[in-house]
Amino acid sequence: MQFLYVYWSGAQGDELRWSMRSVHRHFVGAEPRVIVIGDRAPYYTGPFLRRTRVGPCERRSYRDVLNKIHAACRSDHVDDTFVWMMDDIYFLKDITLEDLSRHYRGGKLPARYKAGSGGWVGLKADTFRVIKARGLPLVDYCTHLPHVLEKEKWLWLWRRYDLGRRVLQWELLYGAEFFREHCPVRLIRTRVTKTGAVFDAHGKIGNNSNHGWSPNLLDELRRRFPVASPWETPWETPDCAAPLTGLVADVYHALGIVPRIAARETEATVQQSPTDALDRICERHGHHVTRDQYHAALAVIEAAVAAASCRPEPDGGRMPPLPSGGGI
Repeated sequence: MQFLYVYWSGAQGDELRWSMRSVHRHFVGAEPRVIVIGDRAPYYTGPFLRRTRVGPCERRSYRDVLNKIHAACRSDHVDDTFVWMMDDIYFLKDITLEDLSRHYRGGKLPARYKAGSGGWVGLKADTFRVIKARGLPLVDYCTHLPHVLEKEKWLWLWRRYDLGRRVLQWELLYGAEFFREHCPVRLIRTRVTKTGAVFDAHGKIGNNSNHGWSPNLLDELRRRFPVASPWETPWETPDCAAPLTGLVADVYHALGIVPRIAARETEATVQQSPTDALDRICERHGHHVTRDQYHAALAVIEAAVAAASCRPEPDGGRMPPLPSGGGI
């Protein structure tokens, strides 16, 4: 089965890496195959369709996704039926194609989706109005889950709703046109939306919001998926000079940074001026850290400095040798 990821280089963390590992670990059935459209992550080595991000326009990020799925559906490199994925979706337990083919819905529609507003809520509200005008059922299929798509149906949707010229929420349209049965999303999904939280035990599929990405979640993903997938380089990417070790590795971990370029800091420079070193690391990797991450990294450095100050001298704990010819 082929899994299609739409990827943008501005994505936070290395979510794509962990998502691919989860597919490799937990998808049961035909051998999973991954293809990425958009930008290429530095560590990604699998099949790739380059598609640059659209320029500034109304609802830019949603327009960009529509264009990329459309390009994928017209590509001979994408199967007639494929699984559409997002890089912040992770399989937490064994998953079958039957699981993914079920149609999951959200809860009761909030009133704001009917009234309309800006951003994501406004996009859904506009789409629901179009669906209602078509006399189709109003069901929320925007569940942040994978979708099994058929290229022919998606291209029909593109033409029927003129998606080349207007932006609507394609998951709602696809579900309204082609799904007739559905089940609650709570049966399969667990979601992390708060900084520091991790996935609960009940869900087969997990995802995180932007606020949900944190060092705690990264630790859990590392624990769950230690084995590299067939579509990535090892943890230390090709443009890293060497794997990080020791204090520098601990600092990067606390900051939530996965280095894509060589780290210049050493244990000495980090301990000599902790705040300056942290600022240089963040600037070099273009990474914005939270207050909690910054203080966690400082605590790591302070603990290392304190431990170093307590180390005994090389001969500590041993009596010095007696002078020759002498005694006590």
